Amino acid sequence: MYNKHISEGLSNYLKNGKYAISCYLKAIEEQQWDAYYFLGNIYYWGEGYVKTNLKNAEYYYNEGILKNNAKCIYALGRYYFEKNDKNKAKPLLERAFEEIKLQALKGDYVSQYILGKYYDCGYIAETDLKLACFWYQKSAKKGYVEAINNLGYSYMCGEGCKTNISKAEMLLNTAAEQNHSYAQVNLAFLYLTYNKVTKENIDKVINLYQKAAQQGDPDAQHMLGKFYEIGHGVPQDHYQAVYWYKKASQKNYAAAQTDLSTAYYYGEGIENNLEKAFFWSKKAAKNGDSDAQCFLGQSYLEGDKVKRNVKKAIFWLTTAAEQNNVNAQNSLGEYYQKAGNYEKANYWLCRSDGQHKIFGKYGIQKKKIKGFRDEILKLSYKKLILQPINITGAVAYLDVLGWKTKASIDKSVINKLNYILESTKKALDLIGKGKFFCKVIGMADTIAIFLEEKSNNVLELMGEIITSLLFEGAKAGLYLRGAIAYGEYYILERSDFYFGSAINELALWYETCDWIGVILTPSANNELNVQITSNTKLKTLYIDYKNIPFKTNIKDKLSPYLSKNTYALNVYNYEEPQLFEVHILNSLEQLRKEKADTDVLYKYEQTLEYISYLKSLYYNY
Repeated sequence: MYNKHISEGLSNYLKNGKYAISCYLKAIEEQQWDAYYFLGNIYYWGEGYVKTNLKNAEYYYNEGILKNNAKCIYALGRYYFEKNDKNKAKPLLERAFEEIKLQALKGDYVSQYILGKYYDCGYIAETDLKLACFWYQKSAKKGYVEAINNLGYSYMCGEGCKTNISKAEMLLNTAAEQNHSYAQVNLAFLYLTYNKVTKENIDKVINLYQKAAQQGDPDAQHMLGKFYEIGHGVPQDHYQAVYWYKKASQKNYAAAQTDLSTAYYYGEGIENNLEKAFFWSKKAAKNGDSDAQCFLGQSYLEGDKVKRNVKKAIFWLTTAAEQNNVNAQNSLGEYYQKAGNYEKANYWLCRSDGQHKIFGKYGIQKKKIKGFRDEILKLSYKKLILQPINITGAVAYLDVLGWKTKASIDKSVINKLNYILESTKKALDLIGKGKFFCKVIGMADTIAIFLEEKSNNVLELMGEIITSLLFEGAKAGLYLRGAIAYGEYYILERSDFYFGSAINELALWYETCDWIGVILTPSANNELNVQITSNTKLKTLYIDYKNIPFKTNIKDKLSPYLSKNTYALNVYNYEEPQLFEVHILNSLEQLRKEKADTDVLYKYEQTLEYISYLKSLYYNY
């Protein structure tokens, strides 16, 4: 189908991009216009150790368009689509579609792959993953490495086909051996997520990330940096971590830019340099990172290593606050309070945690209110007689394992726990404000979460929030355990005083287990059994587990209350589940080195046993 020069280029473009370029240029001399598409791709993706050069990519795509080459028309449309410029993308993608489809039907395996991308990405219509998978299979059978990678990913994630991990591994390994960086990253993810976490598998993961990172893949570079920062599978090395964060940051990878900014700020793996921390935060902020936006706003407001600029400060703080960044909302509220704009101050302080309404209405204007003290006393008297509000819903208590020791050794854990608490508040505020009652409260080392039944599928929402919270805690070295109850409880209006049957039951159960995880109390077990019949997602959020490690001194007391199904939260149900396991493994190794008590080690070991059960049940190893 392709002449010898294009075929030679396609055989070598991932291993030797410069040689492939020479092959494609020879093909152009023979008026093989598809070569423009392949040339553009080398520069667009940075393939075969050739540096990414978008100007060169656009040049070759446009040269192909002058020859009315459908692949080049598609490629330029894809370029604009990925830049989110739909006005330019759509006419190009529509123009190319019929010709691409015709060539695919004739057996052109590259066009078959491109047609799969049309259906996969929804370039001109709604996505159709089954059709995408169909065309990837056609192309992959003819050995096209791009299609082999995409088909492997489809089998791994169950997109357009049934999940088949063995097929996914075979396909991704085939593409990875051809030096396909995306396949290497995908295969590393497969090993981390679906296989047992063993030294052999971790070595494979590190090797795959190193190969992809050396080719310039920013995902791999960032992940490799994370492994060096954590010290899992490789010796902990902050200098190597920073090296790879820099590489990924230079490709405008926001997560790496944030990590690089943090490294400069704390001087980990690189010299402490607040100006460079500010520089990379600015980059990350422009890429939409709300924490970086908040940092920028506060820096401009305070004149910290940058000239004070209130206009820029308000811009960045507002940008972050509108993404529900709590710190930015508080900073805006405090700024407007000092500026005398009480309406805006009240708005942002209320959005931050809902606790400042009275303060915003009365306190910040106290110099302007005659007899302010008398007004507050009158208000307080009226609030002495409160009415209990009856609520039905889910309640959770979570506490930090080993909090007293952690807090006495490392004072920064207080800020870490506060950050996790505020993040949870932010998530709930985004989901439920004005729709149903929801509340998050911090009490020493315990986090309490309250959700009303009006939230619809309340156990689903509670499970998703706590799963995220457990993962964020593990990243910060704060491991949580607890329980979820379901039923009636009461809150005194305009107060934080809670009581009722669900609260009482929860207080008995949330510290009963020796592990890192969350169980359901009998009331929540019963409710889950009712809801699970109409909500299949609950089957992935909660798992019936017969070996929950209850504390030995209370297990006998609990046994009469245990139902036939004893559910626990699926701690391996997250975007990057393997990292949750990695954090626990690292902590366990450290505790063993420190010769921690067997009681402490037992909690981590029981958690890993549960994760192994989940993976065998869920991920087919």
